[in-house]
Amino acid sequence: MRTLLLAGVLAGLFATQSAQALRLDMTPSTRNGHVGDLLTYELRVEEVGPNIVTGFDVDIGYDPSVLNLAAFAFGSGLNLGDPLASLQQDWLYHPGKLNLSEATLLADADLRALPGQAHDFVLFSLTFTGLAAGSSTLTIDLRGMSGLSEPNSSCPSCTLIPVPLNPDAVIGASATILPTPAGVPEPSILLLLGWGLLGMRLAWRQRALRNGLAFHANAGESDGDAERALRGSGHTPLTHNSFPMLG
Repeated sequence: MRTLLLAGVLAGLFATQSAQALRLDMTPSTRNGHVGDLLTYELRVEEVGPNIVTGFDVDIGYDPSVLNLAAFAFGSGLNLGDPLASLQQDWLYHPGKLNLSEATLLADADLRALPGQAHDFVLFSLTFTGLAAGSSTLTIDLRGMSGLSEPNSSCPSCTLIPVPLNPDAVIGASATILPTPAGVPEPSILLLLGWGLLGMRLAWRQRALRNGLAFHANAGESDGDAERALRGSGHTPLTHNSFPMLG
């Protein structure tokens, strides 16, 4: 029921369109990220005054091999933040093409008081996930935009007249996705690596110490064996006392 009502409201207001000073602009105009990163854009309507925007119907295009649509959210410019104060509709034709439309249910007096209607406000935001390295343009296909015009600026209480709006500029955006960067070791991994190197150094020092003690022990045993062999053969081992003093 809401879908049919929204379609009827938009169809009646988009019957004829004339050029207006306002424009549609997706911001930021370009974003860079890596595979797996989230990239968020806003579609803004700018230079609205003196007219008042009451509805829109927009198709957004993107490259589904580079970007994946993760989320979207309507702005509060047509409903004062109350979802029940506007008719909203979304439709994903296929990966790479999304339709979003909204029509306000607010009274004229509330529309006059909407913040941003005199300047600019967000129609909706889009969040994408980087799927693969590459570039994608984000295109805007405006199917229609409705509004209200003030017939007499000196009569703020006069009834607003429904008018179709046709922005004189529609500006899309782009995204560049880079390969996933090489991972940086986490502090816990670096700590484990440090402990491992320290353990290897201690083990090497202990092994070297054991080898040194074994060498000295073997050398001591060899000297003792040689001395005992000389004594058994009747020879006296030579020492510094074996030679007579001269003089």
